[in-house]
Amino acid sequence: MNDRLRCGLRRAAWGLLIFLILMVVAWTAGNVAGTSRFQAAAEVLRRNGIPMTLDGMAPPAVATAENAAPFYLAAFGLLVDPPDPSPWGEEPDAPGMAELSREQLAGLDGWLKKNEEAIEMAARASRRPRCRFERDYTRGYMLLLPEAPKIVPLTRTLEYHAHRQAQLGDQKAARESVRVLFALADSLRDEPVLVCQLIRMFVFNRGLETLSACVTSASTADDLEGWRTLMPTESFLEGTIARALGGEAALATALVSSGVGREALVGSGGSWRCNPVLQPLLRWDGGHYLEQMARVIISSRKPYPQAAAETFGAGYRPHWSSLLCGPLMPAMGKVFERVGGVQAHAAVVRAGLGVELERLRTGRYPAHLEVPDPYTGRLLLYDPTAGSLQSGGLDENRPIQWNLRHREK
Repeated sequence: MNDRLRCGLRRAAWGLLIFLILMVVAWTAGNVAGTSRFQAAAEVLRRNGIPMTLDGMAPPAVATAENAAPFYLAAFGLLVDPPDPSPWGEEPDAPGMAELSREQLAGLDGWLKKNEEAIEMAARASRRPRCRFERDYTRGYMLLLPEAPKIVPLTRTLEYHAHRQAQLGDQKAARESVRVLFALADSLRDEPVLVCQLIRMFVFNRGLETLSACVTSASTADDLEGWRTLMPTESFLEGTIARALGGEAALATALVSSGVGREALVGSGGSWRCNPVLQPLLRWDGGHYLEQMARVIISSRKPYPQAAAETFGAGYRPHWSSLLCGPLMPAMGKVFERVGGVQAHAAVVRAGLGVELERLRTGRYPAHLEVPDPYTGRLLLYDPTAGSLQSGGLDENRPIQWNLRHREK
């Protein structure tokens, strides 16, 4: 009995040893394969001009006399928040402003007066040619962005300021507020961080919404020309996707190199690191993620409809082994949609100003409008009889449109 037991234990020990050896061989082979794939994908990104560290993508240095950042920081510090809840609504718009009572308007004017210094600092910042907030980009995925959440309240303040000026009939002052809004958006132009570029898209969108609302049936041809000069150029978002996703690729590289896993990506707040047993899987999936990132960045140089079809036409379904792709891939689609949407919004507003000018100069709207829609690749949808001009790539809850100010009788 004892001999039989010893023989069984000996066989079990040998079996366990062989199993462990096979596991070590499999882990080593998987790690080599994963590392090779990861390094090859990173090299493709480097050849396409994407540095593989966030520090390497940091905005260039700016001379103190040219840097808008100190004035923006002063504006953030001087900003007075509106009452909570705001008696003027969450988002300023023309119909909402028109419905405010005399007491509400007096309260709004009082709040805007308290923010005069903040608005003036933002205006001074907008006159500086460059902006660079001082950050330690060597921190990688631990980078702090203290300015990012303060940009949205300043955006809301400038929106209310422009709406109120337009409501009082001062189109020139309203244009100045919208100009400052667009400059605030562009203060983040060189940031290689996805969240900064998404905030930039938000501010641009709000600036375009505000511009549209400030143009009324009483706007003169000179007013319309003034508004049109404020519009960003057609190439104002050129390179945005490559910059934002290049920063994401650099962060992913740091994550894989340090062994940080899924919980760190989705914000557990802890110091969890990938189990060493899963290291080959993390590197293999990291290589797959960088391959997809390179494909998206290269495609982003094409018109939006073609790039979106090439990169997201088939969709992406993460699986259990997607340590990186699962949490990070959705960000690619988000930045694509935001950039395409803002481009379409700008095209609609630019075309809207154009048809309003033609109406004032000739007495009627043009019968046809052949302006390409950046979102769909087709023409903007234009119906002068119905009084509408819009993008075909619509969010049904919030369509990108321009309602004609003068309806044909």
